[in-house]
Amino acid sequence: MKQSADPLDGAFSSWFALQTVPITFYRIKESPGGSFYDIIRPVRKPQKNGFRTGLLTVYSGGIMILETKRLILREMTMEDITEISAILKDEKTMYAYEHGFSDQEVSDWIKRQLDRYEKYGFGLWAVILKENGRLIGQCGITMQDAGDREVMEVGYLFNRSFWHNGYACEAARACRNYAFERLGAEEICSIIRTNNLPSQRVAIRNGMLPRSIFTKHYMGIDMPHIVFSVTRKDLQQER
Repeated sequence: MKQSADPLDGAFSSWFALQTVPITFYRIKESPGGSFYDIIRPVRKPQKNGFRTGLLTVYSGGIMILETKRLILREMTMEDITEISAILKDEKTMYAYEHGFSDQEVSDWIKRQLDRYEKYGFGLWAVILKENGRLIGQCGITMQDAGDREVMEVGYLFNRSFWHNGYACEAARACRNYAFERLGAEEICSIIRTNNLPSQRVAIRNGMLPRSIFTKHYMGIDMPHIVFSVTRKDLQQER
């Protein structure tokens, strides 16, 4: 790799050219004092429409995607398994799934997000609370079956200790806007089980309306789900 001097003062940083991506540089940076920002790694990220290249910010171990007033959304890594386990293994948090996850199910869940990042460039992202750097939940965008069609969905799942603080609404709104503004979506959905009223309220606060209902078959159980959605046209009319 080729290395040259960095013009910035006050923080360790270097410039690297990745040989497989000619004339594409990645900046490796660590903030003064080694706060929550770690290192920007030289990576070539395949996506559905090509490769993500350029300046990538790594926050608390994963590539940063979004920032809101109180939250950072970044890609998950396998190093997040302890915090993700605290969410997915909790039966009360996972009541819509009818069970708390096993170790293997948690590992498979994270690997599924990593696969989505590679295939689509998005997936469920880790939600980090800015004030202390804690991973408090997951929120992001996935492709999902909505009964008779495949849709782009905003999904969210938070550690029960952080419920009732508006974090799910804040993260879901940011993901909705990202889907429209960055991914070119015409419609974004949230697919929610009929008995999951808190998640339905988040969808409604996210500007969504119930559009249809269909039944998923999971864990040997028939689970009716409501498809909430908002379209680009809906938002334009609101403005």
